[in-house]
Amino acid sequence: MSKKYSTSLVGIGALGSRFLSFFQNSKNFELRQIISTKSYKEFQIPNQIKIASLIENLDLKIEVVFICLPDSLIFEALEKIEQLKSQNLTVLCFSGALVPKQKFSFNYGFLHPVNSFPQKSDSHSDLEEIYWNSMGDSKFTRIANLLTQELRGKAFELKNEDLKPLYHSSCVIASNLLTSLLATAEESISKALNEPTQSKLVLKNLVEQSVKNFFESENKNALSGPVKRKDFLTVEKNLTALQNDFPEGIETYKTLSKNLLRILDKNFTQAEKAELLKILGKSDFE
Repeated sequence: MSKKYSTSLVGIGALGSRFLSFFQNSKNFELRQIISTKSYKEFQIPNQIKIASLIENLDLKIEVVFICLPDSLIFEALEKIEQLKSQNLTVLCFSGALVPKQKFSFNYGFLHPVNSFPQKSDSHSDLEEIYWNSMGDSKFTRIANLLTQELRGKAFELKNEDLKPLYHSSCVIASNLLTSLLATAEESISKALNEPTQSKLVLKNLVEQSVKNFFESENKNALSGPVKRKDFLTVEKNLTALQNDFPEGIETYKTLSKNLLRILDKNFTQAEKAELLKILGKSDFE
């Protein structure tokens, strides 16, 4: 039987709540302690698990710590753990933006699940079969690999630590900003529909097919629409409609249309590029 690491979970927000579910049947990690300043009464916590509100009360017999806190609090938590002088400890910090540049007496690193967790959950199914960015020392990496393998995921590394912010910005674009873009489309189309509450349903097939096209084709081949067709008159009409009825969306339209021009660059002559750029005009973001 493989060893199970005694584990403390720090933070039971959107990600931490999923680990509560994971620990129930984990083959490699045994949850012994929860540290959280927030209420845990919504979760069914077994009586044998210790509860603490301060990280200074970390059980010194613990072997592995999962830190599921906002980035701004993680290094503060690590510094408090350092003061405890715990032996043979490995700390897994869950962050997509931070890097392990500071030295501590214990092993630690950063693990980032490439998925979106908007709310707390009593299930960890969305932690399974996903990609995880891993960055840390050798002991951390060994423990992190146990976690990702148990979740049937795939860990990957970056070229170097300095590229972590670029990696994280890509994740933000693919998740938060994608949601922002779709919300903009929903708000815009709702102004044109007889039944505005159907906005998401009307857009659903279009969005799903566009995402499918993206993953199944090269970017330039996944595109359709007026820019690709060089239908510049329609682009002008779109901009006029946005200006008149939904001016909040006009800069998004202009900026992303210019990005389409970059993606489709070889499909356009210099004269065509100049014509389209003239129509799009200067964006507020330039």
